[in-house]
Amino acid sequence: MPRYEYQCESCGGEYYIAHSYREKVVDCIQDNCDGKISKIMSKITIRKNKVPFNKVGSVVDQSIEDSKDSLKREKENLRKKRK
Repeated sequence: MPRYEYQCESCGGEYYIAHSYREKVVDCIQDNCDGKISKIMSKITIRKNKVPFNKVGSVVDQSIEDSKDSLKREKENLRKKRK
């Protein structure tokens, strides 16, 4: 499922949300915020070369590491807002 980056117009929070392209996400996911969120134009990655079958695992590993980095940044943003 694709991940989209959103930003709340009210609290300014930035979030990565995984959902179908048909699904519409409009409400902020913060518990104490009633603001509306809108998509942020993110960098598009286009892979021109096919990945050999034996290297698929490394692509998955890289994707997992990228997700961990994104989650770490999001946690740090939330901690800053709580202060």
